[in-house]
Amino acid sequence: MGKLIKCCAIVFCMMFLYEASAQGVDRKFSVNMNKTVHKVNPLFWGTNFLFWIEDDAALTDQKIENSLKNMPCTILRYPGGTVADNFHWKTNMLDNRFRFPREEGATESDFDEFMAFCLRVNAEPILVVNTESWQIKQNLDEGAREAADWVQYCKDKGYKVKYWEIGNETYWHPFFTAREYGQTVKKYAQAMKAVDPTIKIAANGHWDVEMVGTKERTTVSQLETIRQMYLNIASEADTDAADAYADQYKNTDIRSGTEKWWNVVAEECGADIDMISVHWYYSGGANMSNMTTSLNLVRQVFKTKYPNREYMMGMTEYNCNNDDHKQAISGLFEGIGRFLMAGVEIGNFWPLRNGISGNRRSILGLNTKEEGYAYQVLQLMGNNLKENILEINTENQIFPIATYDGNQLTIFVSGRGITQDYVNATMTLPEMGQFTLMDAKSYDAPLLNTVPIRLVENDLTTTNTATTCTFKVMPLQTVILRFKNNNSAAETVYSNGSAKIHTQGRNINISTDNDVRVTLYNMQGLKVNQSFGKESIKMSVPTAGIYLVKIESLQSGCEVQKIIVNDEN
Repeated sequence: MGKLIKCCAIVFCMMFLYEASAQGVDRKFSVNMNKTVHKVNPLFWGTNFLFWIEDDAALTDQKIENSLKNMPCTILRYPGGTVADNFHWKTNMLDNRFRFPREEGATESDFDEFMAFCLRVNAEPILVVNTESWQIKQNLDEGAREAADWVQYCKDKGYKVKYWEIGNETYWHPFFTAREYGQTVKKYAQAMKAVDPTIKIAANGHWDVEMVGTKERTTVSQLETIRQMYLNIASEADTDAADAYADQYKNTDIRSGTEKWWNVVAEECGADIDMISVHWYYSGGANMSNMTTSLNLVRQVFKTKYPNREYMMGMTEYNCNNDDHKQAISGLFEGIGRFLMAGVEIGNFWPLRNGISGNRRSILGLNTKEEGYAYQVLQLMGNNLKENILEINTENQIFPIATYDGNQLTIFVSGRGITQDYVNATMTLPEMGQFTLMDAKSYDAPLLNTVPIRLVENDLTTTNTATTCTFKVMPLQTVILRFKNNNSAAETVYSNGSAKIHTQGRNINISTDNDVRVTLYNMQGLKVNQSFGKESIKMSVPTAGIYLVKIESLQSGCEVQKIIVNDEN
């Protein structure tokens, strides 16, 4: 009888604990409308254009072009990542055809074809110049000349190329120490800016501020042998042999050593660059909570050495690589949010198209060009996270981010870190009475990972009071709430001197008291519309994207405002 009572008690306790856990846990966060921590740069929503994959044949049917227009994609990186250090822009040929990607020539997308594509998509270009080939040949002066010639070519052709990266993931290769790389960046930057001082130059490095470059972690006595092996590659087998030989003399502890990559690079070229370029491939695990802090530490290295200089930060390659598609989707949503919270301004998702993992991790399928979950994530976040990123205080297990553009307040909440059955999330917003909830949606991964993997969208029930909004968030789920300011029309308003610019969809209305000439340019500097008038000038643009509005008058001179136009505001 005693055993029966004991068993019943255990079963009762288990049922009680299950019912308690099934109720989830309560978590709170608050939004401070009065404090902006960063701004969302429209150039965050980009990808990598790989010259041998996005080739002539792939672009013929315009599927890639149309998808990127509709996203909209705002910046494209060329000619790719690793390939950039084996690529010569003048000939569209590789320095060594037996090294990655082993494809070159007239059938691939050359630079002029890439610029024409950017023009059609209305995307800003960012270019990566070759350093590694020239270092292997010990002829960096010629490398700097090649880079400067590229800037000159852009200038002569009227291409508006503002952003340039010096090399790709240089810290992973045994050819440059941090000091050698920093000196190379300085050499290149000075040569390139002598042609066009308005361009922005980026140096690359790891997201871990304690990282030490690969060359410093390679046995010194083997470095010249390694260089000679790469210099004399004459087959794919030679490439494999050189890679294997270099790897066996490398210390795999990336923090081993005193010459921390970013610290040394900043010393050598911090006065000559404008942007910090980072790549981050992460798994969507527990360490995501440190992502924003890690990026801030990198930025702080430069801020400490050059307190009077402002540096942009670019995440020119990133993805959440996890074999569990549910974790990968949730991690991608949250990772982007954490990058934005760190003030990252330029973003290039990797890849646009690639066959890795059966096309699962690409924006578009390699052969079908179907839009996958990465496309949807970028489209959802890019079209809703705008302008001011607001201060948030939050409890654990959820990750919220809030943006406000004067009309739409967007609340994004990631449930990647939820360890219970679910979370009852309560948002406190003292100004709740000024807003109307337009919609509340949840986004989940599908049960199966059949390509193309598409997000599952559902309506979300909320409970609202005068100052709060409560809703349920499931594990690995993402929630997006959109509120409309009751005192504004369904439009975005930009103030620029004596004029106000109103955007609603693809329509633009300029309000001014003066007689003005208004000219609209896309990001390649091409004029897309022009009008003259006073008080109210109505114009439109052909596609969603980023535009420059130039307003000229006798009274106010010339004023220029960058705006972002979406199909819906």
